[in-house]
Amino acid sequence: MSRSPRFLARRLTRSFAVGVAMETTSKNWRKSTNPKLALRQPRADQPGEAENSAEADHPGGVAEDTRAIEVAKASWIEQEDADAGQRSSSDDIGGFDSGLRAQIESLAGNLGIDAVGFASAEPFLAARDALKNRQDSGLNGGMKFTYSDPVAATDPSASLPGARSLVVGAMAYRAPLASRPAEAGAVDSTSRGVGVSAAYSVSDAYSALESRLGEIASLLCSKGWQALVTVDKNRLVDKEAAVRAGIGWYGKNTLVLIPRKGSWFVLGSVITDAPLEPNNAYSGPACGRCSKCIEACPTGAIVAPGVLDASKCLAWLLEAPGDFPEEHREALGNRIYGCDDCQIACPPNGRQEHGGSDYSDRLGPDIDLAELLLSSDEELTIRFARWYYAKNQPRYLRRNALVALGNCGDPASERTVEALVASLSHPSPMVRSHAEWAARKLGISQKCLSTTSS
Repeated sequence: MSRSPRFLARRLTRSFAVGVAMETTSKNWRKSTNPKLALRQPRADQPGEAENSAEADHPGGVAEDTRAIEVAKASWIEQEDADAGQRSSSDDIGGFDSGLRAQIESLAGNLGIDAVGFASAEPFLAARDALKNRQDSGLNGGMKFTYSDPVAATDPSASLPGARSLVVGAMAYRAPLASRPAEAGAVDSTSRGVGVSAAYSVSDAYSALESRLGEIASLLCSKGWQALVTVDKNRLVDKEAAVRAGIGWYGKNTLVLIPRKGSWFVLGSVITDAPLEPNNAYSGPACGRCSKCIEACPTGAIVAPGVLDASKCLAWLLEAPGDFPEEHREALGNRIYGCDDCQIACPPNGRQEHGGSDYSDRLGPDIDLAELLLSSDEELTIRFARWYYAKNQPRYLRRNALVALGNCGDPASERTVEALVASLSHPSPMVRSHAEWAARKLGISQKCLSTTSS
């Protein structure tokens, strides 16, 4: 099962009835991948280790804005009729198609893409070296993603031969909160038995961005150029592309920060052979001496500015196979998917300046842990279809929920005990061992569990 849809736009007619050729799986089965983890693309000078988007693939109530797309289509059709589908020639400067670039910028704005930038499609050689160095030093923590093929992931022409330009887009997945907890996974009396997930997991901002970048690809194809949309895939180092395109800068937490908007964004690109003038790299104020994200990480996973040790990152450990490391279980709090702490602590994320009605005002949904643990595998697979977890096996959701339950469960609750009893008889040894840990953590004796089961 493919993890995410693929848009492949070749030279098509200008008609929207034709559209962009695509290979796709059902949107219901799309994985909402943690932006901090999905597309690892560090740099040599500011080594980024995680994808934006987070990850941490991640979305706060973003839904497909079909009306915005239809308005943008109508605007494009008017422009298309005006220029009769011809490539710009009189406005070309230095071999670049400035007229086409202006049309793309206008279309992106009409579609509701929060930021757009342009970059050359030259290979990201520094990122390639950094990926290999991180992998050699074990900082990838066993992750694959772009580490699986650093050469292809850092060379746009590997995906689209003859690539000349990148059109990079960013879409927000949550709006600023009036007030935020000091730690997303902090456990108090109001969170007994309740698990939380990261903001990007609320809905699928990746699909919304992919669809809108698909409209940009259609525009390019109507002009006779080739275009390939890549969003939430392992075929391109999207953070590197965003930084090269001048959209923002690398924060010390490895995420891309957009001026006046912060880092609550997913990223994606259109690879094209069209000659589009690149932006200059961002050169304004950046992180300076601020290190709040580093201090906020509950496991010390940000081992240096811009360097993430994924073997300590809660967001990755919740997705990784195997047992959840005992040394990090208490730090997990009541999280069951993703971790937003480094973004919550980041000052620019408290000064966001973006609008729109499809942004969430929550970090993520509350999830009844006992209900999750008492659900069938089929129910879990359907409910959490967009989440990425190891091998697509629900036992990993149960593993995560058991650690969270051990940290925040109410030992006097019949539902808590019922969920533990059911987990102790689960066919997976991993689930059973985590249930035993949770019971010990809550101080629930084996005698009590045995009595309940009988």
